[in-house]
Amino acid sequence: MMQIVQKLCKRLRVQVTSQVQQSCRAAAQAFCLWMQAGAAVTGARKRICKGKNVKLIIATIKPFKLEEVREALTTVGVRGMMVSEIKGFGSQSGHTEIYRGAEYAVNFVPKIKLEIVVQDSMAEQVVQTIAATAKTEKIGDGKIFVLDVESALRVRTGETNDDAL
Repeated sequence: MMQIVQKLCKRLRVQVTSQVQQSCRAAAQAFCLWMQAGAAVTGARKRICKGKNVKLIIATIKPFKLEEVREALTTVGVRGMMVSEIKGFGSQSGHTEIYRGAEYAVNFVPKIKLEIVVQDSMAEQVVQTIAATAKTEKIGDGKIFVLDVESALRVRTGETNDDAL
């Protein structure tokens, strides 16, 4: 950074003082700390995309709750979602089933994974809707995760961020 300042001062025919050197060192250190903390990307994104923040909601639910959750999300304004059949385990850590008289251990429980991308302003309502609709008050009801989306792009039109939803 100091080299850049020196080149600039040379072009402008200005002498670099010790105060300028100290300021440059302090600024360079602050900038490095800022970058390490990830604030540069996040802060710049918030300034550039103000009002265009997008969230990814990943939910795992019981398979028989899929249609009920889909209908509830449609009523709150969700216009699309991705659905995957998955297998996993959590605190439930599988179960046993009896098939043709023999007992089998099922280590991975079938679940449905929903991936929904919504505007930041809708995220809390969508999470509450999924939680209320998917709840059976029994072990294995699922989990919901909310993540920031760096950017979104609709391939057909080139629209970005919340316009792409």
